[in-house]
Amino acid sequence: MTGQLGVSQTGDTYRVQRKRGNHQIRASFGTLAEANAYSLAISAAWAAGALAPSADEFAETYVGSSRVALDPSIPTRLDDLVEAAIVAHKANKHLEDDGVPKKQRAQWAKYGGFFRNPDIRNLTRPRVQEFAFHLYENRLERSTANEYIRLVRMACDHAIECKVVDGNVAKGVVGHHQDAPLQPRDRVQPRPLTVNEVKMLAAQFPQWMQLAVFLMYVGCLRLSEVFGLELRDWDPEGQTLHVRRQGGLKKNEGKRDPYRPDEADGRLKNKSSRRKIPVAGAFAEVIDRHIDANHGCRPTEPSEEVAWLERRLISTPDMPKPRSTVIVDRWDAALRSAGLDYDTMGFRIGRHFLRKAGSTVIGIGDIRGKLWSGYLGHQTPAEFGGSLTTVQHYFDLPDEELVAVADRWEQVIQEQAGDLVVSEDWWTASHMTVQEAAAVLNVHETHVGWLLRKAHLLYAPEDEVACWRHRAGVKKFEKRIMVSGPSVYAEVERRQRRRAHLTESDVAHELATSSHHVKRLRERGLLVAEKDGGARWAYEPDKVVEVAAMLGKEKAESHLYMAAAEAAATLGLAPYQFERVYGDRVGGRTLLLTQQRQYLRADVHALTAPYDASA
Repeated sequence: MTGQLGVSQTGDTYRVQRKRGNHQIRASFGTLAEANAYSLAISAAWAAGALAPSADEFAETYVGSSRVALDPSIPTRLDDLVEAAIVAHKANKHLEDDGVPKKQRAQWAKYGGFFRNPDIRNLTRPRVQEFAFHLYENRLERSTANEYIRLVRMACDHAIECKVVDGNVAKGVVGHHQDAPLQPRDRVQPRPLTVNEVKMLAAQFPQWMQLAVFLMYVGCLRLSEVFGLELRDWDPEGQTLHVRRQGGLKKNEGKRDPYRPDEADGRLKNKSSRRKIPVAGAFAEVIDRHIDANHGCRPTEPSEEVAWLERRLISTPDMPKPRSTVIVDRWDAALRSAGLDYDTMGFRIGRHFLRKAGSTVIGIGDIRGKLWSGYLGHQTPAEFGGSLTTVQHYFDLPDEELVAVADRWEQVIQEQAGDLVVSEDWWTASHMTVQEAAAVLNVHETHVGWLLRKAHLLYAPEDEVACWRHRAGVKKFEKRIMVSGPSVYAEVERRQRRRAHLTESDVAHELATSSHHVKRLRERGLLVAEKDGGARWAYEPDKVVEVAAMLGKEKAESHLYMAAAEAAATLGLAPYQFERVYGDRVGGRTLLLTQQRQYLRADVHALTAPYDASA
């Protein structure tokens, strides 16, 4: 068979190229007969003064009419065949629907639109090869691209089984190696979140969901356990939470505990997950506020009371059993708004990260391994290396001992934030420059930098300060020039709470030094303190502020001075020779904490006279 006008062979395909005036038509077909038919259709349309049909219209009208009619129940579209292949793969491999099939559907939803859902009989091998190159251009590694191409191959195999096509056009097509693969960023060691950072994150969610953030952080609950809590699980008098079911996902709601038939649904992860945990007083206040605002008072009628007690703690009248996606869908946007996103922090914060951060707070508080595991609902305490059941055989641990964890949380919340109440005025405060934050806190600018490094102050969200950094010519990951306004006012509140009495550890925290240096400053009279009733030193805040200002000035002027050893090396002398000869002739200073002598760099460089041994 010879080709018609404008038909040429290119590899395994036949290409149609026609031109009339400024109108150009280009299309590829798998067979010469289809290419000739399309070229004749174009000529006929132009002869009649009509528009030429597109390649897709021709495939449906002309090519489709010449094919053998199929059963209407048999899918022929690529998207339908991919879905059918995934279902068949799930049945053959006995997979859970939330596992590999869910991942495959997500993969096809992301890049399957490249094909525009054609009829599988119109799919050609060059088109699949173009898809492989499309994945390469999107910087996908070869192994990842092969997973996407495998879906096309599975769809073609399913079409062969249904006798829709005779061959698999995707067989043998593989992904391309990346010539310049993406370089992974340097990993930043994650750090625990502070209470104010978690309050900032909770403020980005609707009011009825804010408690869920605190439950994952302070309560150290899994996300599924948060959505499984009911109102009857909260004891306001004993201030305890009873964790006894999971929720948030369909698979969680459908599981029943065979050992507890009284529970409707939501079987827990393991036996140790069923637990009663006491909570801190500040957290109990937030739970009571949440119930009053979203569920109202407890009814007195028995029938209404039962229905009220079985309500989910995190729910609304429109969503009596909300899915965990109400948190997941808003999570990334909330992190960006709170300045806790990956670009700002350098590490990723997921939902389960809050539980890990809360458990770190417990660990820092010297809580025993068994208390730690009992509070988190772990089956194996890390301290003992055995199961919790085995440990309980040797150690008697009443539930009342978990109050130590609640006391630790109360201490941390009072020290860092005072409370967990999210007020409108608190988190909507405008952001500040470093100089403005220093003025509000009445500290030196270098002290603001130290507060940022210690996470007492937060950087402003990335997207809100991009214009500032661009105007200042600052690179994205090297420096931040804006401080989060809410974190500044939270630090002001923290300082006001601690202003009445400062312990020795508080002063060391404020001065960014050790308790040893605080004692030396007190002995030298730079800090004023007296012992309280508990035989602990209580320091005057005004003197602490003065010393902090002096230390800040020292840090700001550090580039103007050099140590005695450096000055002596500059002149080719030993340190004792420099101090004996030039110690009185060169301006200098004595450091406040270490009492070391430093000399003005300009005066040292100005010394040109050689050393005189007879001096």
